Amino acid sequence: MISYSFHNLMKCAALVCSLLVLNHSHANQAAEPISFEDMLEPTIKPGGGDLNPGIYSHPKTMSDFQDMKIGLSVHWGPSSLGGKEISWSRGEQIPREEYDAYYQSFNPTQFNAQAWMDLMKEGGMKYIMLTSKHHDGFALWDSKYSTYDIASTPFKRNIVQELVDASKQNDIVFGSYFSIIDWYHPDYQPYDHGGPGELYATDASTPNFERYRMFMKAQLRELIQDYGAKIIQLDGEWDPSFNHDIGSHLYAYLRLLDPTVIINNRVDVGREHLPADTGMWDWKRYAGDFDERERMVDWIQKESKVFGRSVNPWQAWVTIDQAQWSYNETPRRNRSF
Repeated sequence: MISYSFHNLMKCAALVCSLLVLNHSHANQAAEPISFEDMLEPTIKPGGGDLNPGIYSHPKTMSDFQDMKIGLSVHWGPSSLGGKEISWSRGEQIPREEYDAYYQSFNPTQFNAQAWMDLMKEGGMKYIMLTSKHHDGFALWDSKYSTYDIASTPFKRNIVQELVDASKQNDIVFGSYFSIIDWYHPDYQPYDHGGPGELYATDASTPNFERYRMFMKAQLRELIQDYGAKIIQLDGEWDPSFNHDIGSHLYAYLRLLDPTVIINNRVDVGREHLPADTGMWDWKRYAGDFDERERMVDWIQKESKVFGRSVNPWQAWVTIDQAQWSYNETPRRNRSF
């Protein structure tokens, strides 16, 4: 999957990949209607929302992010062995036991981080957004807090570390996708897509969502402090276990770990509360540094809607395969870029 970001609207081109443009939104809780002109402010400053007053996006990192224009996002891991959708096929098209056992056979001996960098540079890409952990809970790095990770595979090599090292050597910014959802972890609720896996110990207090939150924060701390991820792309905020308080706290915690890191707006639940009249993310209430879009397929038809939704910075992805995000043995159609 390829993602594009653009410095501003004037530099945009009709490309079937993801974009980043600048804008603001109005609060959807306003008592009186607000005009489009009233939404604009001299400085763009999304950040921690109403529960983290005074915490705004790091201006230098956001400026650099907007100038990068194009990046590569990759959904890859043991689930690729099944050829079905990452995470979503677990307990559905693929029985949970079979899906969860893929890590025991995951041995991508031809993986070459430098080859990825060469491909990115050939395409003019300036940042990589690796799906370090999706909803299925598998970590592509050697996590101190989990055994359901790359160190437990026959491959054993730390994919995240190798990509981080290669990124530094090639002047590529390393970013990490991380799912708030973890269907493998017994402390995550609600159980879904097959329920928890077997590698974690349980006790009388299981499931314990507060304990899961501590686990989630610890893994995010690894990605930011140990691996230096400068962009955190969260997902899964639609799940009923998540709310505005949790998201706001998480945003502040991640910015405390690294004040220069930027985080997408799926750190909070603003996407679930878009006003029907404008469809604009209320950045004054909900935390996040940039708006997240996905699967913008019919560019010409949806162009005006996409640009009209927000005047905040945003990133959108479009999958190369129309059928799913991850490796597909029988792709529906490869788009021509």
